[in-house]
Amino acid sequence: MINNLTKDTYLKLGLVLVVLLFLAAFSFTAWQSLHRWQGQPYFGEISALTADGFKLSDLKVKERLVATSTATMVRRGRQAPAALKVGERVIVVGTPGPAGQINASLIRVVEPGDKRSLNGQ
Repeated sequence: MINNLTKDTYLKLGLVLVVLLFLAAFSFTAWQSLHRWQGQPYFGEISALTADGFKLSDLKVKERLVATSTATMVRRGRQAPAALKVGERVIVVGTPGPAGQINASLIRVVEPGDKRSLNGQ
């Protein structure tokens, strides 16, 4: 049966294989992006920088310690800022750590012109 396959059939099979590989790569990329937003979100203002992250002041708990690592993605709009600064408003997505800190997987800096307040209004 393999000998009876035409060149056109091989091209169709190759095209199907390329499309399946593209869909697999696209799905993996989309899953990674979605995975960054899994976890508990925290909103607040950076009150102090520490050696392994920063302190986040929010409305519920006055101050939380946020731990960052090389795997933490930091974004301001579509770009990665050079450094976080005291006074910046941020959204932190992460998981609670054993010592009460937030292990951040994603930090999004809220632009100063954004009219929304930290209490969700």
